[in-house]
Amino acid sequence: MTCKQCRVAIVELNGHIYHGKRKFRCPICHRAKMKKPKRPAAEKGRAAGLSVLWT
Repeated sequence: MTCKQCRVAIVELNGHIYHGKRKFRCPICHRAKMKKPKRPAAEKGRAAGLSVLWT
């Protein structure tokens, strides 16, 4: 992930997880960004939902 303003790679702040999101910060301008980790489709219920309808 890169900073929109500086175009450099932003660094994750370890130990900072708020509401299931990870916090990242730009080393140059110190702009912060939060990002939620991606989950597989099976955990969301999309793949399991279709199998329930056909049984």
